[in-house]
Amino acid sequence: MARLKGRAEVWEGEHIDILDRIVLKDGTALVDTDLSGPVELFVYLEGAEQDSGAVLSVVQSSLIVDGSWTVDAIGYNFKHTLDTEALPLRGGRRYRLEYVIPVTGQGNKYVVFELAVLEVISQVTSE
Repeated sequence: MARLKGRAEVWEGEHIDILDRIVLKDGTALVDTDLSGPVELFVYLEGAEQDSGAVLSVVQSSLIVDGSWTVDAIGYNFKHTLDTEALPLRGGRRYRLEYVIPVTGQGNKYVVFELAVLEVISQVTSE
């Protein structure tokens, strides 16, 4: 079952890191060796699928605590830096990112984020 992990407002063209902590059924943190295949990312623009594909190296080998994680002292084990040149997010639109994470012996885990992309008016060009 997929549940919404987070919502954020971001400026178009802004650097975006998606962070999360994913735990297994036994309560331990998911690590990269628990995966049974590639993590898939599905991107939806206001309900319609826009893009999909495998993303590499998003599940870490251990929990990480650094300046980018401000939730608690335990840390994160999922990090994806969105390539906003390969996947341009346009201002004034809402996107849903759904990561499907295949876990050995447990089926799929899901990380779901919604992004509201704010338009940078000084960057608007006529189309």
